[in-house]
Amino acid sequence: MTRFRPCIDLHSGQVKQIIGGTLSNTSTNLKTNYVSEQPASYFASIYKEHALHGAHVIMLGPANEEAAQEALEAWPGGLQIGGGITADNAKLWVERGAEKVIVTSYLFPEARFSPDRLEAVLEALNNDTGKLVIDLSCRKKEGKWIVAMNKWQTPTDIEVNQETIRLLEPRCSEFLIHAADNEGLQRGIDEELVVRLGQWCTGPVTYAGGGRHLEDLDLVKELSRGKVDLTIGSALDIFGGSGVNFEDCVDWNKQQRFFKTTVLYWYPKRLGMSLMNCKLLYDPQYISSYFDTHPRSPSIRNYTSSSEKSSHQAFSISLPLLLLAAIMKPVVSALNAWSCIVVSVFAIVILSVIGGLFKSNHHSMVGSTEDPPNGPAVAGSVFAAVIVYAVGLPSLALFRPGSEHNHTREQSERAG
Repeated sequence: MTRFRPCIDLHSGQVKQIIGGTLSNTSTNLKTNYVSEQPASYFASIYKEHALHGAHVIMLGPANEEAAQEALEAWPGGLQIGGGITADNAKLWVERGAEKVIVTSYLFPEARFSPDRLEAVLEALNNDTGKLVIDLSCRKKEGKWIVAMNKWQTPTDIEVNQETIRLLEPRCSEFLIHAADNEGLQRGIDEELVVRLGQWCTGPVTYAGGGRHLEDLDLVKELSRGKVDLTIGSALDIFGGSGVNFEDCVDWNKQQRFFKTTVLYWYPKRLGMSLMNCKLLYDPQYISSYFDTHPRSPSIRNYTSSSEKSSHQAFSISLPLLLLAAIMKPVVSALNAWSCIVVSVFAIVILSVIGGLFKSNHHSMVGSTEDPPNGPAVAGSVFAAVIVYAVGLPSLALFRPGSEHNHTREQSERAG
């Protein structure tokens, strides 16, 4: 599911929007679109306020660590950080409050990709790939996208293609890819690259470079089939731009989740489930935090809190159990039997559709960092819930008004 992802670009300790192709080790050729009077912590705070997870802080050169630290303190655990990340400091930045670290130039000594350096970073992170983002920012040359390092000035020996993505995906949690030739120019996104990323990537990936209108979010969603997120920088009004309103981007993100939250909140609630239990249905992180603070379910708590278990496994436990609990109460009520039958039939239809979407890895259900990583596995749980409803229908029918069972019970009640 495509999302808007914001950024905080730091240069010489200030938040700036820079034309990417002009970055170098000297400031003579540097061209900036915007220099903010607000500190990095200000932007981190508004991202936190709007729950814009996946935002990245990029330190472009020296003298940025203090500003980066202020941003992390404003939203601990909510921001990714990149720029100068190595095996020596990756763990330190996580300890300082970064959700993830973004690694770029360190992986390319002498402009050549080093698997050993990648492994060194992972070792520093206790081999937790969930803490690592690989930056494959690139420049186009002779029809190919070549990964560029050193502020996007030095081409490397790695091309952004399906082979590279397949090689690196198992060693990180997601990719960040700036189209450096488009960065800061507000001339439109690299549509061909977005299409390719949607085809090549099976996990989260964020594209940045050239975004200039709110409609670019719809365009990226369409081109990538919902698999690529978009960062908009210079065009945003909070960065002095006139093309895109920040609040509109926030609203756009909310709209993308409307279908999921409507279906997965409303229907369980209709069956008498609490909002807390509804959240358990589709939010694996909430499952873990909930059972961490509710020790009455130790087996599920231990299962979901294990770092070796993925989020879709939490779905496999919670979804059928909660839906089974949801139908039990209506079954015993004769007065509402017909409505329960109707609602159960609706639930079977709706859950079958949801299961089909998960099974096909549809972009409305999977693809972003907040979605389960394995659509077919979640589909299995959803279809299990469908079976629960289907098995429960005959029992519901026994309590329908006018049935022999009901008539007998009513006679007994009158006789009593």
